[in-house]
Amino acid sequence: MRKLFSILFSFSALLLSAQPQAMLKKEKIETYRIKFQQSPDGTPIKTEEKKNLERYFYDYQGRLAQSSKYNYTQDGKLQPPLNTVYVYDAQSRLLSDSTDRVKSCYFYNANGMLDYSTQYNYKSNLPRRIDSVVCAYDQSNRLASITHYKNKGEKNTEEQYTYDDKGRTASITYLSYSNGASTPKKQRQTIFAYNADDLLSETKLIRFTSTSEELQERKVFAYDEQKRLLCDTLYKKVTDRMGLPISVCIRNTTIFTHLQIPFPLKWTNTGSIPPRNSSCKHTSLLI
Repeated sequence: MRKLFSILFSFSALLLSAQPQAMLKKEKIETYRIKFQQSPDGTPIKTEEKKNLERYFYDYQGRLAQSSKYNYTQDGKLQPPLNTVYVYDAQSRLLSDSTDRVKSCYFYNANGMLDYSTQYNYKSNLPRRIDSVVCAYDQSNRLASITHYKNKGEKNTEEQYTYDDKGRTASITYLSYSNGASTPKKQRQTIFAYNADDLLSETKLIRFTSTSEELQERKVFAYDEQKRLLCDTLYKKVTDRMGLPISVCIRNTTIFTHLQIPFPLKWTNTGSIPPRNSSCKHTSLLI
C-alpha cells in the first residue's frame, strides 16, 4: 500500500509539473501622451506625460495568460493594476477573459468559428449580463454580420459585412435598433478600395440620416515599391464658425519622418470632400 501511495504521489507531481504556467514574457510597455505647444517666440515646445504601464504574462504554449494595466494619477503616482486573466480550450481557442468585475465568455460553432459571446458584470453578488454578441457567416464561412444584444435580449446594434469578387472586405455597414424597433436604421458605412497589389488604397466613411446620406471623410494610403506603407492622408468634412462646410486634409506626420516636423500640419482645400487626385494647399499649423 505504501508503495502504491508513493507511485500515485509521483504521478500527481508529474501531472502538476506538466501544466502550463504563466511566465513573464514582456516586462513592460510604457505609454506617453506627447503634446506640442507654441511658445511666445513661435517655436514648438514638446511635453510628455505618462499614461499607463502594461505587463504581459504568457504560458509555455505562447498564449497570453494575463495582462496587467497600471494607470498614473495626475500627480504621477502609480495606481494598483487592472488584471485580466485569459482561459483557453484544448484547441487554444479563447474561452473567457475576466477582470475582478467583468467576465466575457466565448462559444464556437462546429467549424471552430466564434458563434456568440456573452459579457457579465460582477459588481454585485449575482452576475448580470450586460452584453451579448452573435456572429453570422455566409456560405464561404466569411463573417456576414455581428449583432449586439442588450441585457434583456433586445437587439441593440448590428454590423453587416460585404466582400468583393476577390474575397476582400468591400464594406461594413453599421445599423441601430432604436427603442426596441424590429427594423434597424443605417447609421454609417465604411467602404474599402484596393490597388493592383491588393493593398488597401482608400476608405470612405458615409453617414446616414432619415432623409439623406453624406460622405464624411476619405482616407487614402500610399505605399513604396516594396509595398510598405508610406503615408495616409485623411480628408475630413468639417464646418467653420458660420456652419458652412469646408474640407480639411490632415496628414499623419508620424509616418512622414522625412519631413522632420514634430507637429501635425493643417491642409485645406475649397469645396466639399476633395476628389481622389486633388492636391492640398498648406495654410497653417495646428498646435
